[in-house]
Amino acid sequence: MRCLVVADLHYSLPQLDWLVSAAPQFDLLIFAGDALDIGSIVDFRARSWW
Repeated sequence: MRCLVVADLHYSLPQLDWLVSAAPQFDLLIFAGDALDIGSIVDFRARSWW
């Protein structure tokens, strides 16, 4: 089993793009830590896609 663990992405779009492209190569994705950046000017509802 191959696991991919990511943490503290803070709504970094380049990192999220990489995650979306890399995830299918793994059996399990563990998304830990902060995903949202509360200081962002983008509304939090627009960032909650998962």
